[in-house]
This record gives sequence, structure tokens and C-alpha cells, in this order.
Amino acid sequence: METAKYGKRALLVTGKNSTRKTGLLDKVKALLEKAGVDCVVFAQVSANPTSDIMEEGVRLLTEQHCDVVVALGGMNINMAGITAPHGMEHPASGLRDIVHGRGLAALTPIIYQKSFETAPAKFDKISRLLGGKDRRELVPRIQELLEVLEVKTTLSQEGIKESDVDWMTDNCAKVSAPAMAAHPQHFTKEEIREIYLEAL
Repeated sequence: METAKYGKRALLVTGKNSTRKTGLLDKVKALLEKAGVDCVVFAQVSANPTSDIMEEGVRLLTEQHCDVVVALGGMNINMAGITAPHGMEHPASGLRDIVHGRGLAALTPIIYQKSFETAPAKFDKISRLLGGKDRRELVPRIQELLEVLEVKTTLSQEGIKESDVDWMTDNCAKVSAPAMAAHPQHFTKEEIREIYLEAL
């Protein structure tokens, strides 16, 4: 695990619910411990964390003598301007109440495969953070990570039906328009529909 290169005691920062609900938090903790990294969990992060929450995290980091931070959640890539996976996932989780992270697991590899040449520097950086050399290795690295964490899935495994795709496409085009516009690759409505179908 890459984290062991940077420290021996990690502050694992995550939200309050979904990583516990999916079992992802326990899997990441086990992987860190297997790599020889002690783990302190800070599971207080909300969608838009306040300065109080950030200060509480810094206090815990200092008190527990953590020398590396592991962030477990989806917003890090979103903040890098790679926003289509989040924009396309929201209609799925809104329609069928699936966990956002599992919807992202189904959609992200497909979206990135169709996007990485439009923003080479951004996708190169994400790939390197996952241990790849450049953007061409990004999707295989994401798929490996999903397998290690045992969260590799499809939209159909999460309850989405082919008959849902047209509604999700329309919803994405309306409700998620800002996220889709901010993504480096601009997808047409038909391309969004094709991505949903491929993710089934």
C-alpha cells in the first residue's frame, strides 16, 4: 500500500455514514494495518465541512501523532474538476437509493476511459496518485483498487434497470448540468445514455 511510504500512523478521514454502511472503512483499515500503518479514524466529515470540523481533525491529527492523512471519499477528485462521475451518479442514487460510492464505482472507470485524453495533466496526476505512470494506466488502476476494496460493481447489481436509463439521462441533463459542464469531456445527452447502458 502506497501510504506506508509516507508514514506509519494514518489519520483516516471520512464521512459519517456511507463508508461504514458499505464496509469500505473496515476494508481500508485492514489494508492499512496489513501494510504496517496504524490507523486513527476521524469520521465526522460532512458534505460541506465547516472550519470547526477541520480544526477538530487537525487537533486529532496532532494529539494522536499521525504523520499521514488518508481521505476516504469521492469529493477529492470532484474538487480536481473531474465532476461527471458525481453528476451522473446522483440520478442513480436518487432513483434507487443506492450508496453514492457504489454508484461511483460502477460509473467512474467508464467515464474516465472516455475522458482522459481531454485533460491529460489532471488524469496523469490522478493516475500517479494511484500508482500508475500516466493517464493510460488510470482506469486499470481504478479497477484494481475497486477489486482490492471489494466494491467493484455495476449499476444493475445496484438495482438500476435498463428501463431507468432514459429517466436518469434526462435527470442528469437537467439536475446535474453544472457538474457535467465542469467536467473536461463534454458529453452529449446520447453519450450520457450510452455510458449508463455500458455501466449496467
